[in-house]
Amino acid sequence: MEILPKIDPEALDDDVPTVRRRLVALLDLVLGLNLGSGAHAPMAHGAENLLDIFIRLFAQQLLKQTRRGLPRRYSPCQEDLSVLHGRLDVVRQFTVHAVRPDRLACRYDMLSSDIPLMQIMKATVIFLATLCRAMRTRRLLNELRFVLADVTDVPVIHLPWNKVQIDRTNRHWKQPFALARLLMSLLQNGLQPCRCPLAPALRG
Repeated sequence: MEILPKIDPEALDDDVPTVRRRLVALLDLVLGLNLGSGAHAPMAHGAENLLDIFIRLFAQQLLKQTRRGLPRRYSPCQEDLSVLHGRLDVVRQFTVHAVRPDRLACRYDMLSSDIPLMQIMKATVIFLATLCRAMRTRRLLNELRFVLADVTDVPVIHLPWNKVQIDRTNRHWKQPFALARLLMSLLQNGLQPCRCPLAPALRG
């Protein structure tokens, strides 16, 4: 069952897709999602419900950004190798490997996409895949799961929302992140404690 508001009381003949389109446009304006003029119009026709529209919007925006490349940053790594990579961990070398000269305790920085932002994106994709009904959107979500295969799976209640910072280096991820935050906040409401903050426009 889908409950839609009567956005225009005078328009008695509005069909469901038209109401959905107007509602999404209003939510876009109020929540500042910047979906773009007309971006949601084609989806309102043929969508089973309002949720399908937002899942599709999220999947399309995320896929667009992943095709531009995943954001990465350096993270510290420790590994025992046969050749020196990075710098030697002297303490570990002369304790753990005191009698193993063939093993070198290495410490180095590795450039990786396994960062909080991508962990949130992957968790959202997996979560939405369980709710999505439209086959076309399911295919988009499956493609995204493949793209994000190397990102760590983090339980929804432990997602690092507070560790994500949107700045000039990753500002093109602002829209998919805002949609992920909104969808996860709303869909988890009443299911389990949600640690992700609601969009400012929803507070109060």
